[in-house]
Amino acid sequence: MSDHISQLMRLRSGDRCVLASPVPPELHRVLVAVGVDIVTDGPAEVGFLYAENTRALERLHDLRDQVTSTGSIWVLWPEQLVSLGHRQVVEAGLAAGLEDVKAVGLSSDLAALQFVRRYRR
Repeated sequence: MSDHISQLMRLRSGDRCVLASPVPPELHRVLVAVGVDIVTDGPAEVGFLYAENTRALERLHDLRDQVTSTGSIWVLWPEQLVSLGHRQVVEAGLAAGLEDVKAVGLSSDLAALQFVRRYRR
């Protein structure tokens, strides 16, 4: 399972990852198994935010500033939540100057969206 998740998220050994919140145990095991470097602040190639409500999404703007301009941010949330879903996560990302580029189901009850910085056209 960890190989599958690390491939979906394109995680590589040595990637600098910043966690804006504690992540679910299954993802933490993947990060450790892959050999990423979990740091407390940026610059990082990958950022992670686990949200159980819309208030948690307010951390996206600060997380964006800790991730390199070519990096990405993964937002994860429990799939069965009624108060938080795909639409709210996308809207929060857009408000933080990000655009969603990939949606994945990491497990039967954990969804994730990958964001990158929105480029000005």
